[in-house]
Amino acid sequence: VSYAMLTGSKHFLLKRVTAVRKKRGTVCDDEEEGDIDSSEHSQLWSVDLHCLDSDHKRPLAGTAAGACVAARREHYTPRTRDSLFETHKVFHRNGVNTVLVTPILVNGNKCAGCIMLARREEDGFSGAERMLIGEVGLLLGAN
Repeated sequence: VSYAMLTGSKHFLLKRVTAVRKKRGTVCDDEEEGDIDSSEHSQLWSVDLHCLDSDHKRPLAGTAAGACVAARREHYTPRTRDSLFETHKVFHRNGVNTVLVTPILVNGNKCAGCIMLARREEDGFSGAERMLIGEVGLLLGAN
């Protein structure tokens, strides 16, 4: 998950949070007998969150975040290979095929930033998922 925080009307700071899965242990299918040597067990995973804060101001012009801020509504790119944005071309070369950018709206009309999500699948966000992320953007702006 990435998000952009506006630093004015022409620039933003990019913040990124990634979840890194790590192995924690095992759980047995038959916990009553506690047979930990059983071949029928699955691994437990936990997640570490890693944050990347960028102090580098990025221009809004020519970006999906800029289009989202200007329109104050989501900018959905179901196929990055067809996008005009240079960052989306880089995403596509790296296997990311869908980008969703949703505004964080203060009082429903002033944009404070954007939530940016990406998926490897083409057209990877359903209408319901897009609506839910839009609602999250409104809730973030309500505080």
